[in-house]
Amino acid sequence: MRKRSKLNLAKPSTAKQTLATRLAPRIALHFAMGAALGMILGICLIYLNVAGIRDTILSHIDPGGTLAVLGASFALQFGIAAALTGFVLETEKA
Repeated sequence: MRKRSKLNLAKPSTAKQTLATRLAPRIALHFAMGAALGMILGICLIYLNVAGIRDTILSHIDPGGTLAVLGASFALQFGIAAALTGFVLETEKA
């Protein structure tokens, strides 16, 4: 009888999968924290009326849409920045 080869070809791919599965939730957490901070900053800018932003937004035709876009853009920008920073920090640990 012929002996079976003991090459384990699945091992390197599972090592990559475990690294990816370990990193994804952590990076998502960093994104969520950054998005929350960005939204808080946007709310503070509007509430405190820094540089007359609230007055300018409320004078537009659709102030609700403008407020939503402003909040979403702050959240997205901070979220992406936090996710990139988290990726660098988490890959440094691994």
